[in-house]
Amino acid sequence: MELKTSQKIIRNTVFNTIGHIWGLLASLCLIPYIISKIGMERYGVWVVIGVGIGYLSLLDIPGIGSAFAKYIAEYFAKKDFKRINYIINLGFLYYFVFSLFLLFLVIFFKEPILHLFKFSPSISSEVSFVLIGVLIIGILRGTFAVFRSVLLGLQRMDLTNIILLGVSIPNILGIILFLKYGYGLKGLVYNGIIVAFLTVIAQIFFAYKVLPQIKFNPFSLSKEIFRKSFLYGIKLQVATFAELINSGADKLLLGHYLSVALSGFYEIGAKIAHLANSFPGLLLPTIMPAASELDALKDRERLEKLYQRGTKYLVSLAFPLVFFAVINASLIMLLWMGKPGYEKSILTIQFLTIGYCIYLLNSMGRLIARGMGIPKYEMQACLLIAFSNILLSIFLIIKFGFVGALIGTCLAAAFGSIYFLSSFHRHLKTSFFSLVKRIYLIPLSVSIIASISIWGVNFFNFSPAGRGDSFLLLLIKGIIFIGIYLFLLFKTGYIDKYDREVFFRIKRAIKGIRTVQ
Repeated sequence: MELKTSQKIIRNTVFNTIGHIWGLLASLCLIPYIISKIGMERYGVWVVIGVGIGYLSLLDIPGIGSAFAKYIAEYFAKKDFKRINYIINLGFLYYFVFSLFLLFLVIFFKEPILHLFKFSPSISSEVSFVLIGVLIIGILRGTFAVFRSVLLGLQRMDLTNIILLGVSIPNILGIILFLKYGYGLKGLVYNGIIVAFLTVIAQIFFAYKVLPQIKFNPFSLSKEIFRKSFLYGIKLQVATFAELINSGADKLLLGHYLSVALSGFYEIGAKIAHLANSFPGLLLPTIMPAASELDALKDRERLEKLYQRGTKYLVSLAFPLVFFAVINASLIMLLWMGKPGYEKSILTIQFLTIGYCIYLLNSMGRLIARGMGIPKYEMQACLLIAFSNILLSIFLIIKFGFVGALIGTCLAAAFGSIYFLSSFHRHLKTSFFSLVKRIYLIPLSVSIIASISIWGVNFFNFSPAGRGDSFLLLLIKGIIFIGIYLFLLFKTGYIDKYDREVFFRIKRAIKGIRTVQ
């Protein structure tokens, strides 16, 4: 018996939430420890090289990997296992060859790449080692990524998150031990390679478990599958390019024009900005395969309902989290790092939380469009984001320094998001302004009211001096904020009968998800 689409979405969202919360907690706890062991400059090196290696994926011009989960979901709905195997074989062979190309390219151009960034000459050998090491980690994950696409296409995010939770334990222990015994940046690389290997093994195991029809033969290929993946993937590759630009260009530009240490401060603030927007985004990974399934079944009515309901839940979660994070950025940073001195990171939280939220609000439409097989609007919007972000950030960094990078990212996200939403709604022949009026305005207004209620709250002139004080003050503010927000949200009638039923389904899913094969 097949799970209904809504049940799959709820199940996958619950598991995404569990995996995400655990991953965030681990990351937030580890970053202060890592910085205390290797210092801000080396942490900046780790950040910048990670972003730089990520950018090398843009040399994969066709970007066919972005099509795998979509077509696996579509062919699985039709029980076309032959074409699923063509996708798996194509994915492995293509990215194996591409990985070898990247390896030779980086080895050949290693010195020019390293000269792009400003760091102390005393750590140059470590930086060189990290460059090759991080590339190897990326190659391991990328070559076998098609097996993760199998799990995503079959909407088994429960398994992808079980893998995440499973490998997180050796990852945490490895980082602690390697750094404790003085391996520094090299230790992070060794640990990353081990964890990547364990992740790949687990993904292959579960892919075969949920889809025993897999017949792995890298030389059994289909021109039709390559053509479809190419035509679909090359459009989404532009979107991937824009996302990388939006999340990583500033770190590279700061490392080039100013210093890699500032890239580290930027990354710390960006972590919290990402955290504030990540919880609403937990619904998103379940949307594209679900939309692809509904599109394959020609169910346009349910597709539109999925878009509207999904957007409603997205904005009702995003707005309060974003407002709370922006007005309490200094408290959050003091709680996390335990001491002052991170003013630039606080500024980063405030700007990027808003910028990431602007981009997040069009995510439901982007994924629905992908599932419908019309990624052209996302491609166009992302081109606008990518080029405007680069140009604005370069100009504003030179003109205003660190804060210029933050302004450039926010403006670029706004330009691209407005363009996408207007284009997508024209395709749907629906009014975006009508959607804003029905879905956006109430949670936005209620979030503003809740924020004003705690703005400048100063309990008995209490000034937090460390983590304990910050936690107490954030807890009090959070209780007041959430109480006001939820009270007004229910009072306005924004939460309807269907929403309450979804809530009870989630409760039942948390108590015990019954997976029906």
